[in-house]
Amino acid sequence: MKETEYICTHCGKRFKEPAEIYNRFFLSPPEQYKITYGCPMCGYDGIEPVRSLNTTKKELKQYIMLRRETERESQKLAALKAGKEESAQLSELIENNRLRCMALLLKTQQFIYDIDDSLTRQIFELRYIKGLKWAGVASELGGYYTEDYVRITHDRYLKSICNDTE
Repeated sequence: MKETEYICTHCGKRFKEPAEIYNRFFLSPPEQYKITYGCPMCGYDGIEPVRSLNTTKKELKQYIMLRRETERESQKLAALKAGKEESAQLSELIENNRLRCMALLLKTQQFIYDIDDSLTRQIFELRYIKGLKWAGVASELGGYYTEDYVRITHDRYLKSICNDTE
């Protein structure tokens, strides 16, 4: 079983055991300090588990299917509410699933929109949000880019963000 490894969003250091960090609020007495976990090197509390390359690709590929599922769940909910035999439990299950899908959609969109480089961000948008194949992505970006160039740019970005050595 693989041990969880973390990365600090402040200093970029990788570590296995986060340190306890005491968040101090000016109005709070010391006994009310909130204990969180953070980077043992710089003390910053913004840490994330290191993402694996395969997990990230899988999440991105799910975007279009999640969008379709969200639409279907919304239609089911509308049909249930329009009908006379509304089951509260069933509509609650459908609504919970729809909200879960929406959260995953937003997470994927946030990942793409957080990409700093404009070209790389456009590659990800065209590939995952619009659902184009690599040839379509290259043609949408213009005549300067080939299918291989956009795919390699995509793969290099994912490897850099996931810190994988594959």
